[in-house]
Amino acid sequence: MELFSADSPKVEPVVDLPPRSPTPAKEAPGPMLVNHLPVAWEEAHETFVELERCVYERKDLGLSREQDEMMVCDCVYDKHDPDAKPCGPYSDCINRAIFIECLAEECRAKSQCQNQRFTKRQYAPVQIVLTEMKGYGLRAEENIAAGTLMYEYIGEVVQEKTFRKRMQQYADQGIKHFYFMMLQKEEYIDATMKGGIGRFANHSCNPNSEVQKWVVGRRLRMGIFTKRDVLQGEEITFNYNVDRYGHDAQTCYCGEPNCVGTIGGKTQTDIGTIDDLFLDALGISDEVEELGLKGSKKKKSRQLDEDWTPTLKPIASEQEVQKVAAAIRQSAENPKMMARLLERVNMTEEPLIHRQLMRMHGFGLMNMALTQLAEEREVVLLALESMNKWKLQIRNKIEDSNIEEPVKVLSRSDDREIKSVAKTLLDYWSTLELSYRIPRKSKISTLDAEDEAATTTIAEADVLPSYSELRRPQAWENTSFIQIDIAPVRARPPPFMRPRPPPVVRPPPTHTHSADRSKLDAIIALAQQSMPVLPESPAAESSRSGSRSADPESVDRRKRMKREEDGSRKEKRLKVLVGDVVVKSMSKYREQMDHDTFKRYAKECTTILVEKEKKGHSYASSRHPQLSEEKKAKIKSFTKEFAHKVLKRLKEKGKLRRPESTVIETPSNDLLEILESDEDSPSESPLTDRNAIRVDSFRPGHTPSQTPTSGDPSPTVDPHR
Repeated sequence: MELFSADSPKVEPVVDLPPRSPTPAKEAPGPMLVNHLPVAWEEAHETFVELERCVYERKDLGLSREQDEMMVCDCVYDKHDPDAKPCGPYSDCINRAIFIECLAEECRAKSQCQNQRFTKRQYAPVQIVLTEMKGYGLRAEENIAAGTLMYEYIGEVVQEKTFRKRMQQYADQGIKHFYFMMLQKEEYIDATMKGGIGRFANHSCNPNSEVQKWVVGRRLRMGIFTKRDVLQGEEITFNYNVDRYGHDAQTCYCGEPNCVGTIGGKTQTDIGTIDDLFLDALGISDEVEELGLKGSKKKKSRQLDEDWTPTLKPIASEQEVQKVAAAIRQSAENPKMMARLLERVNMTEEPLIHRQLMRMHGFGLMNMALTQLAEEREVVLLALESMNKWKLQIRNKIEDSNIEEPVKVLSRSDDREIKSVAKTLLDYWSTLELSYRIPRKSKISTLDAEDEAATTTIAEADVLPSYSELRRPQAWENTSFIQIDIAPVRARPPPFMRPRPPPVVRPPPTHTHSADRSKLDAIIALAQQSMPVLPESPAAESSRSGSRSADPESVDRRKRMKREEDGSRKEKRLKVLVGDVVVKSMSKYREQMDHDTFKRYAKECTTILVEKEKKGHSYASSRHPQLSEEKKAKIKSFTKEFAHKVLKRLKEKGKLRRPESTVIETPSNDLLEILESDEDSPSESPLTDRNAIRVDSFRPGHTPSQTPTSGDPSPTVDPHR
């Protein structure tokens, strides 16, 4: 039988070849270290005015819209487990998982709470360095773990109108590098002229850090957090395309293998700019990585839901619940991302996952979506349909989250489908009963007042000394001088010993004294028996019992006088405490000025600090003011800077004296004179003296003004700076 014909194709003989050795996989390049770059702390600080915290164009900017029930976590401190770190990175803290900082007095972990990093300014150790092509940058001074707060992004919070105006002004001034970051809808942080050192973190297409929006008290605050473990000497970077705002796209010099070539000019749907938090929450991180959808210099990145539509899957684990909840909190300004996240929530049918979502303040997150994105029909419908699947036994979470209010509004909507779902949801909630809970004293009720007192506007900040003037250089800063503070050593006199008086010797009672006393008692008793018993008048009875009817006006007047007296005594005690620290801190400079000048400036410094302290919550709530060691240290730091400005001013006027004697007077005498001068002339203030230094002159690049106008309000200085 013929297997092949003449027309059959020729087949080459098969030759056995030796097996090829497998090609070794290319190892991913490690992080780039920049240990060779010079430290440039002082040079960088000359390019901007440093702020300790954000300042606001108006005090109603930067406010969080979170419900109060979302401010409390379930963490507790177990004294039997000293290694436990409640609210820490490996805890099950709800607040930490969805980017809400615990309240100091509300968290049940108390002083052991690990989720107060913004409030306590727990920043990672970094250095400011000068790069070859990117200007200044930040470098890790030691190994830093993933999830660490590197620095808060600090600046001036302005509304959108001011943001656009400043953009044009900076462009007209030839400023090429802008430092704008969106805080929330129509609100921006501008760190171009004033801000914190977080502004020096550079862009990278493969960043080791990311920007997260946190709720701290009543405010929204932006922080730069590490995405992975960072090595010592590694530059701190994040993705500008997501968070920073400038003019046109700029050339990128990050040097990463996946560099896309430019910074800026991207959209929210560009996969190359979508933060990893959202990709993880959508469950598409692995697919994006495999398909290379983020793009590069040679390959354009894909657009989500435009040229690439992902296949979403239901939420399958508790870890995914946390990521989805956190991403929903961050999506208030991104309707498309919010819709995709809610789509994944809505397709989840597992009751266990529903309970986890409700535990992660799910109703509060839905309230945020329904109120802030009320015009987005897809978002509203997905949120209502998702909540329709959440089964409850009691309605406490409904009451705590205040979710019923926006749903009632939607039940009157013109959209039939939304109206129907909203009514069904309200009918179900109406069948639930409210469970009684033991109320506890809450700090949340005082948040508004504390936020009002702690928030500074841009106008108020302009009359205060800058943070860079008040701050003490850090240990790693390269300064041009060495500062050594030596406390004076003085011999202490021996304590005064008052001679003890001789003991008084009393004669023992004699028999004669006892006999006379017995006779007197017998006579008194006999006289009382012979006296007639008369009815006692009500007035006498009232007088004897010590109760008398007083005039209400006189009682109120006495109470008012008592309060004024207590307030005066309380203020005087605070002046003594603050004045003692101020005088001791300024005593080392007293030989360089005459006695009256020293007393006047010490009094001025004390007055500034006392007036600011009186506005604090601790002063109002305490009958006996006290100064903690931390507060004393801050007062000393401020006083030292104040004294330096005084000496500089005296030197300019030619009134600075050279120390000729080593005799040091006792600071307590100066304090006594300052307090006495306050009592003798209460209306006199050193701030009105023509030679007194104005507080608003403590700004870099400005010459101190000598004569304040009569219309200027007396400025105050925050002693905590």
